[in-house]
Amino acid sequence: MQVILKEDVRHVGDIGDVVNVKPGFARNFLFPRGLAIPAQAGQLRRVEHEKRLIEVRLEKSRATAKALADKFNGFALIVKKQAGEGDRLFGSVTTMEMETLLTGKGFPIERRQITIEEPIKTLGKHQAKLRLHRDVVVTLNVEVMREE
Repeated sequence: MQVILKEDVRHVGDIGDVVNVKPGFARNFLFPRGLAIPAQAGQLRRVEHEKRLIEVRLEKSRATAKALADKFNGFALIVKKQAGEGDRLFGSVTTMEMETLLTGKGFPIERRQITIEEPIKTLGKHQAKLRLHRDVVVTLNVEVMREE
């Protein structure tokens, strides 16, 4: 089934794209959440107009994402966790914890924007990726310290 995406959908496509998806996915996930509309001739003409409006909106959001990315230069997120022998953490540092700490520091980041390559389970310096915009990805330095 062909649909036109009204929002960016991870692993499916970006705003304004015409994509083929399974009917159940469209009917049960995309349509109820307002993420897509059926691709019909009239809809395609309307979407071409909306694409131009969306491009303007995307450019504004890209500019704000780049301004936010500049604030992350030289910034290190410090996480304090309990650790045992061999500097191993009891548990791991999660994206939810990182979201809470970043929000507390004044950065409006959602946990879905944070990507950790492998689980952080030791003390020391690590890196995570922040996807601020589809074109703006920042490397975040994460320093895990022992909690006293």
